[in-house]
Amino acid sequence: MKICHSLFIAAAVCVSFLAPGGTTLRAADRLELQAGEGIAEVLTRHQGKSVKLILVSSQELMGTVTKVNVGGSGAVVHLSALSGAEFYDAVVRVEQINAVVIRTK
Repeated sequence: MKICHSLFIAAAVCVSFLAPGGTTLRAADRLELQAGEGIAEVLTRHQGKSVKLILVSSQELMGTVTKVNVGGSGAVVHLSALSGAEFYDAVVRVEQINAVVIRTK
Protein backbone atom coordinates (compact mmCIF):
# COMPACT_ATOMS: atom_id res chain seq x y z
CA MET A 1 0.00 0.00 0.00
CA LYS A 2 2.84 2.37 0.85
CA ILE A 3 4.41 1.72 -2.58
CA CYS A 4 1.12 2.54 -4.35
CA HIS A 5 0.82 5.77 -2.37
CA SER A 6 4.40 6.73 -3.28
CA LEU A 7 3.76 5.97 -6.96
CA PHE A 8 0.63 8.13 -6.90
CA ILE A 9 2.56 11.06 -5.43
CA ALA A 10 5.37 10.60 -7.97
CA ALA A 11 2.83 10.55 -10.82
CA ALA A 12 1.18 13.72 -9.53
CA VAL A 13 4.54 15.50 -9.36
CA CYS A 14 5.40 14.37 -12.92
CA VAL A 15 2.08 15.64 -14.25
CA SER A 16 2.71 19.06 -12.72
CA PHE A 17 6.08 19.25 -14.49
CA LEU A 18 4.60 18.13 -17.82
CA ALA A 19 2.03 20.91 -17.91
CA PRO A 20 2.37 23.32 -20.86
CA GLY A 21 4.65 26.29 -20.23
CA GLY A 22 6.16 24.73 -17.11
CA THR A 23 3.18 25.75 -15.00
CA THR A 24 0.60 23.63 -13.30
CA LEU A 25 -2.52 22.75 -15.26
CA ARG A 26 -5.23 25.36 -14.96
CA ALA A 27 -8.92 24.73 -15.15
CA ALA A 28 -10.75 26.39 -18.02
CA ASP A 29 -13.91 28.33 -17.47
CA ARG A 30 -17.09 26.29 -17.44
CA LEU A 31 -17.67 24.47 -20.68
CA GLU A 32 -20.86 25.79 -22.21
CA LEU A 33 -22.00 24.77 -25.66
CA GLN A 34 -23.65 27.59 -27.60
CA ALA A 35 -26.49 26.96 -30.06
CA GLY A 36 -25.20 25.90 -33.48
CA GLU A 37 -21.63 25.59 -32.22
CA GLY A 38 -19.35 22.84 -33.55
CA ILE A 39 -15.97 21.46 -32.57
CA ALA A 40 -14.06 24.20 -34.44
CA GLU A 41 -15.90 26.92 -32.51
CA VAL A 42 -15.32 25.19 -29.15
CA LEU A 43 -11.61 24.90 -29.93
CA THR A 44 -11.45 28.55 -31.03
CA ARG A 45 -12.93 29.65 -27.69
CA HIS A 46 -10.30 27.59 -25.86
CA GLN A 47 -7.23 28.92 -27.66
CA GLY A 48 -4.26 28.99 -25.30
CA LYS A 49 -5.75 26.28 -23.09
CA SER A 50 -4.87 22.62 -22.70
CA VAL A 51 -7.30 20.16 -24.30
CA LYS A 52 -7.45 16.47 -25.11
CA LEU A 53 -8.68 15.51 -28.57
CA ILE A 54 -10.14 12.05 -29.11
CA LEU A 55 -9.89 11.24 -32.79
CA VAL A 56 -12.12 8.96 -34.90
CA SER A 57 -9.23 6.46 -34.87
CA SER A 58 -9.52 6.37 -31.01
CA GLN A 59 -6.08 8.01 -30.73
CA GLU A 60 -5.84 10.69 -28.05
CA LEU A 61 -3.80 13.89 -28.39
CA MET A 62 -3.35 16.32 -25.51
CA GLY A 63 -1.81 19.74 -26.00
CA THR A 64 -2.40 23.47 -26.09
CA VAL A 65 -4.73 24.91 -28.72
CA THR A 66 -2.59 27.41 -30.61
CA LYS A 67 -4.81 28.27 -33.56
CA VAL A 68 -7.90 27.10 -35.42
CA ASN A 69 -8.14 27.75 -39.17
CA VAL A 70 -11.50 27.39 -40.89
CA GLY A 71 -11.67 27.52 -44.66
CA GLY A 72 -9.85 26.32 -47.71
CA SER A 73 -9.86 22.53 -47.71
CA GLY A 74 -11.48 22.26 -44.26
CA ALA A 75 -10.97 23.31 -40.67
CA VAL A 76 -7.74 22.39 -38.86
CA VAL A 77 -6.50 22.90 -35.32
CA HIS A 78 -2.86 23.52 -34.35
CA LEU A 79 -1.89 21.82 -31.06
CA SER A 80 1.43 22.70 -29.45
CA ALA A 81 3.35 21.19 -26.52
CA LEU A 82 1.89 17.72 -27.05
CA SER A 83 1.71 15.66 -23.87
CA GLY A 84 4.44 13.04 -23.98
CA ALA A 85 6.03 14.78 -26.97
CA GLU A 86 6.54 18.32 -25.72
CA PHE A 87 8.95 19.26 -28.50
CA TYR A 88 6.37 18.44 -31.16
CA ASP A 89 3.27 20.18 -32.53
CA ALA A 90 0.37 18.70 -34.47
CA VAL A 91 -2.14 19.92 -37.02
CA VAL A 92 -5.39 17.93 -36.94
CA ARG A 93 -8.33 18.09 -39.34
CA VAL A 94 -11.41 19.00 -37.31
CA GLU A 95 -13.56 16.38 -39.10
CA GLN A 96 -11.23 13.71 -37.63
CA ILE A 97 -12.10 14.75 -34.04
CA ASN A 98 -14.74 12.73 -32.20
CA ALA A 99 -14.56 14.57 -28.86
CA VAL A 100 -12.85 17.47 -27.12
CA VAL A 101 -12.07 16.97 -23.43
CA ILE A 102 -11.45 20.16 -21.43
CA ARG A 103 -10.48 20.32 -17.77
CA THR A 104 -12.98 22.53 -15.93
CA LYS A 105 -12.11 21.95 -12.26
